[in-house]
Amino acid sequence: MAKKKTVFLHIGTNKTGTSSIQHHFFQNRALLASHGICYPGLGQDAAAHHELLSWVTHPKKHEKHLKALRKEIAPFDTAIISSESLCDLEKPETLKEVFAGYDIRIILYLRDPVRYLLSWWQQDIQMGKRYPDMSQYLVTKRRSYIDLVDRWVEVFGKANVTTHVYDRQQLPKGDVLLDFKNITGTSDIEGMQRLPWDNNPSVSGNLLYFKLVYNTLRLPDATSQKMIDGLTDASKLDSTFRIVPKVPEILAAGTRRIYNEELKELRDRHGVEVPTTRSIDGVRIPELDTIRRDFRKVMEFSEEKGLPLAEMAKYVKF
Repeated sequence: MAKKKTVFLHIGTNKTGTSSIQHHFFQNRALLASHGICYPGLGQDAAAHHELLSWVTHPKKHEKHLKALRKEIAPFDTAIISSESLCDLEKPETLKEVFAGYDIRIILYLRDPVRYLLSWWQQDIQMGKRYPDMSQYLVTKRRSYIDLVDRWVEVFGKANVTTHVYDRQQLPKGDVLLDFKNITGTSDIEGMQRLPWDNNPSVSGNLLYFKLVYNTLRLPDATSQKMIDGLTDASKLDSTFRIVPKVPEILAAGTRRIYNEELKELRDRHGVEVPTTRSIDGVRIPELDTIRRDFRKVMEFSEEKGLPLAEMAKYVKF
């Protein structure tokens, strides 16, 4: 009997190195293909496969796209598909239908909820949202870990759902990409090129605060790609623009309180031990001691590069 072909579905979660994994595998598609492994482009040469969520949620509407995806992966023994959006899929069983006949393996990473929500807060501000109060954000459960794992295990079975923790102490050499390659059997492929930069950096410090002010003023281009790329470039102006934000113990305690019970369930039912941070000794947002200097530095850089952030200098002074 012929061995079943395998589809690895990397479903996230967000803020666990997903962008780095996706761009690495996309960059090395040709080399992977020569080893019988398909990292599909979904017809768009996309690094991440976010369109798949919509396709499997409305399979009849997107039958043409799903058929094209199956055709793309058909010649290969292994396919690797990655999108953190799949965490939001309410009925994972639809993927069984899409990849009928394949051995389906789910890959999921979870993160310390304090650092997870903090990173999500940073990302939301970068993407144009207005969340001035970190303390409220950190006590809002934006995703239940136990519900997420249970939902996928129920459909695919515990043996087919690999849940690892995004934590340097638990990852091989502290590297999520290496861990992912070990799971997918791609770590021994020689010649895979690694990008020399972070694909989706979280900005911090006063740069993040300036973006929050920009969002609050409802200025244009808050969500544009030019803004996102500009923030990445501006984050290199000062080391504090990339250091993790400070989270006092009292705030971290609020996050732990809403997650503690389900983290115990996660450990008992699935053997997954997710750490929780007591506090984070990072940079303050805003950092008032340097805010004038930082504002001048960022505005001068934005003006020189023609970045959207320069617009706020017309309305704000520090």
